[in-house]
Amino acid sequence: MEEAPATSTASLSLGIDVGKSALELALSNGEAAIAKTSVSNDSEGHERLLSWLHDREASPGETFVCMESSGG
Repeated sequence: MEEAPATSTASLSLGIDVGKSALELALSNGEAAIAKTSVSNDSEGHERLLSWLHDREASPGETFVCMESSGG
């Protein structure tokens, strides 16, 4: 796994709550959530996630990602 650089210009954070059937997404600019959505946790949903991020100019160099899985 690649480590995040010590200094970064990332200006966005993406939180992903990973469920068996869906991914709950929240994009933040550090002050507040600026966009939220849910996509299915399958190939089609993953493509929708990439498109959603692209539409919001959340590029890999600009965005930190944190994931949490749900369930017991």
